[in-house]
Amino acid sequence: MHQLLSTNPVVVQFTRSSSLRGKAKTLVGPAVRRILHHYRIHDHDIPASGPKKNVLKHDVLSFIDKKELQPVPKVKTPPAVPETAPADVISKPSLGRGEKFTDIPLTNMRKTIAKRLTDSKHNIPHSYVAADLQADKLTALRKKLAKDGVKVSVNDFLIKAVGLALRAVPEVNVQFKNDEIIRIPTVDVSVAVATPNGLITPIIAGADRLQVSDISAKIRDLAGRAKINKLALNEFQGGSFTISNLGMFGISNFTAIINPPQTAILAVGGTRLELGNDLTPHSLFSLTLCYDARAITELDAQRFVNHLELLIGNPDTMITDTTRINVSNIDLSALL
Repeated sequence: MHQLLSTNPVVVQFTRSSSLRGKAKTLVGPAVRRILHHYRIHDHDIPASGPKKNVLKHDVLSFIDKKELQPVPKVKTPPAVPETAPADVISKPSLGRGEKFTDIPLTNMRKTIAKRLTDSKHNIPHSYVAADLQADKLTALRKKLAKDGVKVSVNDFLIKAVGLALRAVPEVNVQFKNDEIIRIPTVDVSVAVATPNGLITPIIAGADRLQVSDISAKIRDLAGRAKINKLALNEFQGGSFTISNLGMFGISNFTAIINPPQTAILAVGGTRLELGNDLTPHSLFSLTLCYDARAITELDAQRFVNHLELLIGNPDTMITDTTRINVSNIDLSALL
């Protein structure tokens, strides 16, 4: 047994290093010390040729070459298992050991999205207005419509409400190009849709004048074709405002990044129940308007959110024939 150990160069190196610890020459540079550590050899065994009897890198390399030594492999120590760990945890190997990872290159769409959103967050002064909207009447109306065979989602009503609010507050229905604010004559609402290739924003053109049921049919058609890359350019490029609704995925509230040249985006969270002052449960959801402070004032942003609050709180106003409605006659801004 002893003879077998003595013929193993790795063991010989390690034994020599251990037995001579404490007798090291003091003049050993970092590079030399690193090599000595990797090969588990001691500078005491190496003839020194330095001006002050110190071991040089050349001396170590010559010694290694002469002895035909190999680096000592590193010994990996398994992670310690707490004494109180269950028996099944101790017997199983650590999770993640031996797993393989795959690098997935970005698609051109994801590269473009990443670049545009990074530029937007870096160059556009993002400001925010947040609010909690009561949705009790909206929920009741949707149930009533469902009994009549009309199935529309909260998102469909939101698109309609945003369209009407943009018509009532045209100061928010703008784009920002070449350091100029551009008023958009139509109300075209973009809706963020997740696809296998990345996020895309199909446009509901003339959202302020469409019936909620028409909006529902149109968004289903656009979202379906977006997921199979069948949209025309004019169906997802442009628009005057964007809605990003993550409430359907269980997100309660969040902030979004403006998609230039648009100047605003609405982040919508999921519906939740809360007790009111009268201790009765109320249905609420949170939204956050993110707007470009260069193009939209804080007052106009707040007016826009207040109009949304009024429309969602009174959803009956959104299911009439909106092609005949003149918002200027209603004068919702007078509520401010």
